[in-house]
Amino acid sequence: ALFVRVNLIDTVQGTIFFFAASQLPFAIWLMKNFMDGVPKELEEAAWTDGASSFQSLLRIVLPLMGPGVAVVTVFSFVMMWGNFFVPFMLLLSPDQMPA
Repeated sequence: ALFVRVNLIDTVQGTIFFFAASQLPFAIWLMKNFMDGVPKELEEAAWTDGASSFQSLLRIVLPLMGPGVAVVTVFSFVMMWGNFFVPFMLLLSPDQMPA
């Protein structure tokens, strides 16, 4: 009903939005586990050296979370690729359907 109200039925954007929204809880949960693995002392050392919270996140935490970002990207892509049923429900015209 929501997709009908906002005119996302029979659009590729609606399908992409559905896939992104369905993968978001899994991605957040998995990234939280990777972020918890980064020692707090590294952030505190960056703050002591004069870095802001954003700088410590960008220069310290994100590089250490690189493998986690890669894992979430691969898992999300594989899960979306394997879900072939959703486009048949959201896309109605034959020219929009995959394959």
